[in-house]
Amino acid sequence: METLLATPALAPAIEAAPRASETLPAFATELAPTLEAELASFLNLADAPAGEIRWVGRVERQNGFSGFDLELAFGARLEFRFAPLFQGGFAVLKTLKDGTGARTIGRVHHFEADGSARWSTPESPSAPGEPLYVGLGTMDPDCPVTSHLLNYLSHEYSELAKGRGRPSQVGAIEGFLRAQAKRSGRGTKLGENAAFRLLGRRILEIEKQGVLTWEEAQAAISLLLAERREFVRTWRRLHRLSAWRSSLAGWLEDRWLFLRRVRLQPEAYLKGMGWRYTIGLLIVFFKTVRSNIGYSIALAIYGPFTFYFITQPLNPHAMWAVGKVRAAYLSGTENLKSLTEGLAAVAASSVAVAHNGAGKSGDPAPAAGTPAAAGSEFPLSAQHPEVDRQSWTDRMSNFKAMQIGYEENLQFSARMGRLEQMETQLNFPLIASGAWQEISRYESSVSSRLAAQPALAEYLKQELRDALVAKLYLWERLTRFISDHPYIVMDQSKEQTYHDPYLGQALLTVRGMTQELATRIEGLALPHDYRKMEKLALAIAKSRNAGSGVLERLSRNSKLFSQKDRFDGNELRSTMKREWEILFLLQNKAQEASNFGLQTYTWSVRNAIWILQSLYSAKRRELELLAGDSSAQATQEIAREIEPYYEGLYHLMTLEFTSILPELGGRLANDIEAAQRRKILEGFERFLTAREKILLPLPGRK
Repeated sequence: METLLATPALAPAIEAAPRASETLPAFATELAPTLEAELASFLNLADAPAGEIRWVGRVERQNGFSGFDLELAFGARLEFRFAPLFQGGFAVLKTLKDGTGARTIGRVHHFEADGSARWSTPESPSAPGEPLYVGLGTMDPDCPVTSHLLNYLSHEYSELAKGRGRPSQVGAIEGFLRAQAKRSGRGTKLGENAAFRLLGRRILEIEKQGVLTWEEAQAAISLLLAERREFVRTWRRLHRLSAWRSSLAGWLEDRWLFLRRVRLQPEAYLKGMGWRYTIGLLIVFFKTVRSNIGYSIALAIYGPFTFYFITQPLNPHAMWAVGKVRAAYLSGTENLKSLTEGLAAVAASSVAVAHNGAGKSGDPAPAAGTPAAAGSEFPLSAQHPEVDRQSWTDRMSNFKAMQIGYEENLQFSARMGRLEQMETQLNFPLIASGAWQEISRYESSVSSRLAAQPALAEYLKQELRDALVAKLYLWERLTRFISDHPYIVMDQSKEQTYHDPYLGQALLTVRGMTQELATRIEGLALPHDYRKMEKLALAIAKSRNAGSGVLERLSRNSKLFSQKDRFDGNELRSTMKREWEILFLLQNKAQEASNFGLQTYTWSVRNAIWILQSLYSAKRRELELLAGDSSAQATQEIAREIEPYYEGLYHLMTLEFTSILPELGGRLANDIEAAQRRKILEGFERFLTAREKILLPLPGRK
C-alpha cells in the first residue's frame, strides 16, 4: 500500500469521496465529471481501513492500458485500467470481480481530450476505442498511470513539432501532471527524480553483473542513455525547466556514470576502447564496404564529382584532386596523339620531298604587303585539322577542362567580381559612349544635307529631333545606371583598392553628355545626384596622365599596360584578384533577387543602346550612299544590305522590349524606362514610314 499512498491525489474531490468499502459498486459504475476526479476517486481507495484492501500488482501497457489491481479483504478484486485513445480523448476501464474471479461489474468511461466526461458504457473492455500505443520508457517507477502519461507526452511533443499533435489533450495532461507533482511535494529537480536515478542504477548494474561482453554492454548502456535523454527532454518541457541547466545536469551525470563504470571494469574498458578505435574501425569500414560493394564503388567514382558540384561556389579547391586526375588523363592522350601525328607528318614530308625534289618548294609564297599575304598571316581553323575537325563532344570536353582550370585558378568571388568589372565598370559605359558618338556623326551628316537638299528639309529636321530624343534616352539611361551601381561605379563606400580613369569612364561620359544637352535644351532637368557624379568625374579627369598617343596614355594610366607583357594573365590576376573579390562583395550588398532583377533590367537597356548605335550607323551610311554619284550602286547596297539590317534591328528591339514588358512596365515601381523605350520604338517606326515615302523609291530600285 505504500506505493499507492505515495501516488498523490490530484483534486479536492478526493477528500469528499466516500469510503471504498461502502460504495465500491458505485465507484465501479459511476462516471466522474472529469478525468482528474476519476483518478482521484480511485486513489482514495488507498485510505480504506487496514485489512480491507491490499495492492496486488501494477500493470504497464497491457493491451495499450496501464493501471493497478486491488484485492479487497472479502475476496473481491478491482481492476483499474487507463489509456489515451488513438482517435483522441481517454478511456478508463473498471472491472469488479467476485471471489471466484467472475466479472460482476464492468464499465468503460470515456473522457474528452480536455479531461471532461463524455459517456459511460457497460460494454466489454474491448470496446472503448483503439488505445494509442507509444514508446514505453521508464518515466515513473512508482505509478504506471503517471509513467504512461509521461510517455504519451514524449510522443506528442515529437508530433507537435511535425504539426500533427493534439494541443488540447497535451494541455490537459500537462496540467494534470503538474498538479500531481505540486501536491506530492517531491519537487521537479532531475537529481531527485526517481526515474532519473533508476536509469542510472540500471546502467551500473549492467557493469556490475559482468555477464555481457564489453561490446554488448556498451550497446545496452547506449539504449538506456538514450531513454534517459528522452526522459530529461520530456520532464524539462513539462515542468518548464531551464534548458541549459537540465542539459548540464544530464551531461555531468553521464560523465560521473562513465567514471564509475570504468572503475567497475577498468581492464574491460581499456581493451574494449583500444580495440574499438583502432582495429575495430578498420573492421567496421571493410564490413560496410563488403556489404555495400556497388554503392562503395559508386561513391569512389562519383563522390569527388558530387562534392565538387555541391561545394564549388564556397570551396574553389574542391575539384583539385579530380582536376589533377583528369589533367593527367588528357595529357597522356594528347601526348600519344601528338606522337602518332608526328610520325604521320614525318612520313608525309618524306613523300613530298621525294615527289618535288630536294630543296624545292611548292607554290610560291605571296608577296609581302599584299592582301593575300595578310590573309596567309592570320591563322584560320581550316588550316588546322585538329581544330577544324574535332567532334562536338571533344569540343565540350575541352571546354570542361578550361572551366576546371578557371575554377582552380580563381575563387568564385574573384570570377564574379571580374565579370562585374568587365560588364559594369567598362562595357556598359563604352557601349553608351559608342552609341552617343554614332548619333552625333549622323547629326553632322543630316545637317550638311539639310542645306544641300531643301526638298528634304522636313524629313531631315524630324531626324534631328529623333536623334536628340535618342541622345536624351542614352543620357537618362547612363545616369540611372550609375545611380543603380553606387558601390561599383561611384565607389560610394570607398572600399575599392584599385582605380584608373578607364574604370570611371561612365562618369566622364555622362559629364560630357550633360554639357552638350545643357547647351541644346534650356532648363535641362538634372538627376538629384548629378552633382556628386560631376564631382567624381572631375577628380577622375585630374587623375588622368597625359601622353602623346593612345599607347603612351594607356601605359601611364593602366596597370595592365604598364606590365612588361600586357598579355601575362597571371601577373594581372595577382594585381586584380583582391579588387575583383571586393567588387563581388560590393555588388552583393543587395539581396540576390534584387541583383538578378537589376541584371535583367541592365541587359535589356544595353541591348536597346546597342541597337540604337547600329541603327544610326546604318542611317548614316544610307545618307552617304544617297549623296553619291552612283545611284545604281547605292540602290543595290541599300536594298541588299541596309534594308534587311533595318528589319532585323527593329524586330529585335521590339521583341526584346515586348518580352520583358510585363515585368518592366507592370512590376517595376517608380521607373519610366518602359515609357522612354516605347518613345524610341515609335520614333524608329516613324523613320521607317517616312523613309519609304520620301527617300524611296530610289532610281533603279525594284
